[in-house]
Amino acid sequence: HTRSGDARTASHPLFCPHEKRLEFLAGFSDRLEREGCTISSSPLLEALENQSMLHPDSWKSAEVQQERQNQNDCDQEWVFGRGPGETWVEHLDIELLGDATRFRSYDISSVRDCLRVIRNKRHHWHDLPSAIRDKLLRTPVRKENRLEETEEGGKEGGEDVQYLPFPAGLGRYFDDRFPRLVLHCYRVA
Repeated sequence: HTRSGDARTASHPLFCPHEKRLEFLAGFSDRLEREGCTISSSPLLEALENQSMLHPDSWKSAEVQQERQNQNDCDQEWVFGRGPGETWVEHLDIELLGDATRFRSYDISSVRDCLRVIRNKRHHWHDLPSAIRDKLLRTPVRKENRLEETEEGGKEGGEDVQYLPFPAGLGRYFDDRFPRLVLHCYRVA
């Protein structure tokens, strides 16, 4: 016997596997493209861009959120980092950025454009050079209290590399770089 609240919780994107979260972001990006081109013509786009500051309790009701704002809390976080000036490009690998900007330019302060990059890399995965695909699917797994010898003979903190298949690996890559993005988009949607 499953309660309806349990079913809603289980279907929330935060509790979904990486590939489902990636599909949610790509689908939301598609929806934004249909909404309109400017913030002033799309309430959805306006909410996405202008409400990009998250509160730890952003999943709670509007009343709870307003109460927290009124308390003037300092623990507010932004979608792409700790402050309003941080952009999404700071979190991506340079090779991925180089590939993405070969085809179009992006506004590095725009949440919508970050979603465009995610969607485009998802939809054009097989067009990426294999070296970039391999890098995006690698997930470092830290070993506890070990130092490993590198090929160059030096020592480094022990890390194994785990490869996740596509699309889970690509979803994990973006989840690791933008841990607040799914919650923000879900809240706006």
